[in-house]
Parts: sequence; C-alpha cells; structure tokens
Amino acid sequence: MLKVNSINFKYSGTKNLLLKKVKFQVEKGEQVYLCGESGTGKSSLLKLIYGQLDATGGSIRLNNQPIYGPKYNLVPGEENIKLVNQEFKLLPNHTVFENIVFHLKFESKKEKLARCNFLADKLELTKLLKNLPATLSGGEKQRVAIAQALAQPPDLLLLDEPFAHLDYQTQEKTQDLVNSLLKEEKISSITVTHNPFDALKNADRILFFKDGGITEQGSPNEIYHQPKTLSCAKFFGKLNQISATEFIRPEHLFESEKGQNFTVAAKHLNGPFWEYELEAKNHNWLWYSANEDLEIGDLVKIEFQKKKVIQIDNS
Repeated sequence: MLKVNSINFKYSGTKNLLLKKVKFQVEKGEQVYLCGESGTGKSSLLKLIYGQLDATGGSIRLNNQPIYGPKYNLVPGEENIKLVNQEFKLLPNHTVFENIVFHLKFESKKEKLARCNFLADKLELTKLLKNLPATLSGGEKQRVAIAQALAQPPDLLLLDEPFAHLDYQTQEKTQDLVNSLLKEEKISSITVTHNPFDALKNADRILFFKDGGITEQGSPNEIYHQPKTLSCAKFFGKLNQISATEFIRPEHLFESEKGQNFTVAAKHLNGPFWEYELEAKNHNWLWYSANEDLEIGDLVKIEFQKKKVIQIDNS
C-alpha cells in the first residue's frame, strides 16, 4: 500500500507551493488516475513518489517503508517502483528480447525466457522479439518500455502520460493491453493523464487536482455523475446549466411534448451521436442525440432527466 501524507512541494527558487497538503493512498492492485489542468503538480507528484524529488513537507510510505528523495539517496529512485513516461529508454543496438531480459538480472536463463515470453505475449510483442528498436512503431516502443518496467514486477507502476503522443487507436490498444496485465498481476499503478475519457474508462479511482491539491476523488461513476465542484464537472464533460447550482449533461436531455421550446442553431456529427446546439429565449443548451433528422432552424421540445441533475454548491 502507498500512503501519501500531507505532502507539500515547491521547486527551488520559487516562493509558492506547487503541491499543498496532498493526501491519499493506493491499495494493492488499484489503478488510480490523476487528472486536472496542466501545471497543477501531477507529474511532480509522481517524481516525489519515485524518489526523484524531495518533498518540502509531509511523508510518503510504500508498504510502511519511507520513500526519500535525492537528499538521502545517492542514486534517486526506488527499486520496487517503476516510472514510465514518453521517453523510450531502449538500447538501440539490442533486440526487443535483449531489452526486456536486461531488466531480469536475478533469474535463471529459463526463468528469464519464461518471463520475457509471458510479457511479450500479454503486450503483443512476440513477433517483434528479434527486432531492433529502430524498426518499431511508437506504440510498439512504448509496449517494450512497459515490458521493461514490469520485467521485475514492481509494487507500484507510475505512468506519466506515456500514451499521449500515440494516435488514438494505438493509444487505446496499448492502454488496454497494459491495464489488463496490471490487473492480472495485481500491480498498483498511478497514471497522470489529461484525457478525461482514459480516466473514466480505466481508473478504479480518480483524483482531481486543482491549485496544487486534490479537490475531489472517487470512482469514475461518482466523478462523472456526482461531481462536487464545477471545475471537476467541466473537466470530464460538457454541461448545461439549469439554475445557479444545478447542471445536466447533454446526453441526459430528451425530446418530450412537455419539454421547453428550443431552436436548433447548429448540428455536428460527433461519432455515434449528433451534437445539437439549441437556443431558447434565456439560455442555450447542448444536446447529444441519435436523432439525425433535425436541421438548423427546426423547433424541438426538450426535457432533462431529473435523476441525472448534478448539484454543485458554488459558495
């Protein structure tokens, strides 16, 4: 179990704290995602957990053992924690197999081969084991980097936007393979992402950062359907305002003869649904619908699902 207790942090030469009293824990096998706007300290927090930075205050413990930064360790970093980001630290003159096996230093040849083949199978690298890194695509290189990190199964895997540079389909495939492997081996992970859909799909728990602290945490369902703050609600999806403290998601609107009158102001195809911009006398709403028959200028009556209303106290 990882315990982060009231961590404060600021970079040398700066006056203000980047992280303020950050406190949370990660259970064994739990997949936690850190979300929020850029510059809120999420990547710095991963470096603190990994031991690459020194905290200004507070403590970090993994399996009840303290984690210290470079002030206390000659070689920063923790053996039972692995950090993966967008940099591929692959040996260019060695095959994929050699790159993975290099991180298996204490097993017999038989055990090394078995572990390498297991990871290659799970991450769809089997056909690439004899290839050099220069022949691999970005997604394939990232999967090799993940295999390196998991060669000796760590207690905690830290992922700092490792898939952000990949195209959508490659990103989704790679992430699915990695998440499946983490769950199978019950390896805890913390992932930094700016993609709300990644977090909603893959996280067991989401921590939302704002102004250097965690303002909300919960399951993807709680964070999406029952956010407590407007900043968190907006980060994970579009909103329509009903009143000063009530909001509704665009997918929770529906056509009804009892509904309010709107005029279709714009229409866009958004994958599996149509996105309609609706205008009324006093306000505009956004509506996601499978109905493709409406055109700009058409009148439509719209209601909202009362059970899906999001209550937010802005005081």
